[in-house]
Amino acid sequence: MMVKEYLFKTRVIVENKVFLLAEDVVKKLGYDSLKSFANAFPELIVEKNGLPKLVEETKYNNIILSDVELSNRIKHLEYTRVDTLRSRAETLRSFYPLKFMLAGGIMERKAYDAGYESVEKYINDVEYPEELNEEKATMIRKADLISSMENTKKKIDDLVDYDVLKKYKIKLIQYMHINEHGLHVEPFLAGNGIFFALYDSDYAFDELKVIDGDLVIPTYDEYEDSFIEKNYGHDISGRDYSNYSCIENILYIISNKEFEDVGVDLMHCQHLGIDFYISQTEMIKMLSPSQYSNIILIDGVEDFEFSKYITPLEDKSI
Repeated sequence: MMVKEYLFKTRVIVENKVFLLAEDVVKKLGYDSLKSFANAFPELIVEKNGLPKLVEETKYNNIILSDVELSNRIKHLEYTRVDTLRSRAETLRSFYPLKFMLAGGIMERKAYDAGYESVEKYINDVEYPEELNEEKATMIRKADLISSMENTKKKIDDLVDYDVLKKYKIKLIQYMHINEHGLHVEPFLAGNGIFFALYDSDYAFDELKVIDGDLVIPTYDEYEDSFIEKNYGHDISGRDYSNYSCIENILYIISNKEFEDVGVDLMHCQHLGIDFYISQTEMIKMLSPSQYSNIILIDGVEDFEFSKYITPLEDKSI
């Protein structure tokens, strides 16, 4: 039985340094109490006014790295990047001596063209503010991206009933892609013979059923002006789509099913138990080894002297 790993949920940032709660470190490392940990590592306990006892994140990592047995048990280090506009501004300023050393002539020319006699004044008045504004815009875009991801999660939660999915052994799987228009999350219902896109309208996914293996979803009928149960069937290939990732499933379907070109760079796949849209551009990227990278994230340490199969051997189409 897999033991649930204790995760750090709280971090304290003081002067761009990251600290963990000492109580959380005690639980993570398996000590009986904070007192026993403090006796073992008295120099690591940090006390700040008005805050509980802390341990610096880098010092926590050093404990793990210095103990082989502990490293094998915990496996993961904690790394939190503190990214503020002030820290970026300090980094930008620190680069200017190096810039001037490597490209002093170019900077002098830029200052002269902008009507400045002093390179330093040009940097303070023009170049540094421009770079700082670019950094600010980047941070705003990142914040917007995170907000978009959170809103998408709420939207998906509103569409499904997780108890219903569990009852019918259907998983909710998804993948993300980013283009010039922002973040797009593509969620799917995946089960035995079922791979169905989670559309945001016209389907009452929270009331779906699986009857004799067929996916049945109340679907809006414009003629009846109401939701009517519709049987979408199931893929008779015997593939359980919940055992695979979105990308594996899409690649399998591209190789084994027909798509309809519905225009505006969109392809539609609609078969028994299967329904989703995908752009032609994305399909081409997935099928082109030069444009699509296979990245496998494995938890822990794997010995690759022995053969490893990511998906069942009999499914040779993946």
